[in-house]
Amino acid sequence: MAAYIGISFIYPLVIGVLSEKSPVVGIEAANRKEYAVNEELKKRDFEVSAIHENGMETRLSGNEFDLSGKKLKPYGRGTKITVTLKGDKGMSCTVLVKNRREKLEAFDCGSPAVGDVSAVLYSNGELSFEGAGEVLQFNEGSFPWQESDHANEIRYVTFGEGVRPTSLDYFFAGLENLSYVSPIPASVTSMSGTFADCAALKEAPDWSACDGLLDLSGCYEDCSSLVSVPAVPTSVRTLTSAFAGCSSLQAAPDLSGAESVLAAGFAFKDCGQLVTVTLPPGVADISGMFEGCINLKDMPEIPTSVTNMNGAFNGALSLSTLTVIPEHVQDAGACFGGCGKISGVLWVDGNPQEFGGCFQDAAVATTVDLQGNSSLMDALANTGTNITVNGNMPDPEIQDYDDVFPDG
Repeated sequence: MAAYIGISFIYPLVIGVLSEKSPVVGIEAANRKEYAVNEELKKRDFEVSAIHENGMETRLSGNEFDLSGKKLKPYGRGTKITVTLKGDKGMSCTVLVKNRREKLEAFDCGSPAVGDVSAVLYSNGELSFEGAGEVLQFNEGSFPWQESDHANEIRYVTFGEGVRPTSLDYFFAGLENLSYVSPIPASVTSMSGTFADCAALKEAPDWSACDGLLDLSGCYEDCSSLVSVPAVPTSVRTLTSAFAGCSSLQAAPDLSGAESVLAAGFAFKDCGQLVTVTLPPGVADISGMFEGCINLKDMPEIPTSVTNMNGAFNGALSLSTLTVIPEHVQDAGACFGGCGKISGVLWVDGNPQEFGGCFQDAAVATTVDLQGNSSLMDALANTGTNITVNGNMPDPEIQDYDDVFPDG
């Protein structure tokens, strides 16, 4: 018995001594725990060992290694955590630490074989599209996960690598607690109304891989918490009402590369905090685009491609600096209606056939001077007060398009 006790104490000491004399060539780690949403990682949950040159292993204590994070992403199977030997960043390993999630419901939604793709709702609030192939389209408001008793629990949406939907029209509309969406699959071509009324969504998902994306009409309409949107892809053709009612949005997404966009009517309507904007270089319709944007001060440069500016800045109460009405504009009705602070020079090259109320209730205590190549500047000026033409009061006899172009 005495000999046995002696060996049991001496053997670990021998291992320790031998290990200390042998250089560390790597580390290994494991974590067998599953973590609830927002649960903090603890070093004691990790089993970390140093691998020595002589093949021996020694267990490391918590003060001998560092972790790359303290919390997991709340969605997905888990998060890859890097374990690093303290004092040697080159000595590390990666561990997939798992989320605790249980399947609540599964909705088969593949197309043409419905079983090829399932939308799985987990207990952590994740709606995960799993499987491979195309996804079914449903009528607006009739998607099975929207009608589920757990709809209000959906906080995260993720797409598996094999899931290749073409349309995401209205897919997640009305999910009021949705706060995160993984990158949009490259196969998607239409996102009409996809996230409408998703009141908790602050950051729009990455869509940079979607080089065939065409339609964003109403995509983020009334997403009242939205503050960040990535640059709009070059392929997109319509932005109609895309961000209307996004009352927290201060900076419009970069549209400078959105060369295919033709329609952007009401795109930022009632974005009350919007102050920074760009326009698509080839856009034609910007009717109501900035209507109700009460904090927008600077009118952006309007591309020469624009034909419709009806109500473009109507109700933009803080608008002050002006740029241009291009030559191809056919409708400028109510364009600056209610813009009481506009002042300075507005360059006008267009001869719009429709311009009723263009400056109604505009330039209340300021003066706007119209200059440019338009033949209709007197008629435009007469739609409001305090509007001059080349520094002079407009001819009161010129009121209508027909007064200048009697033959149409």
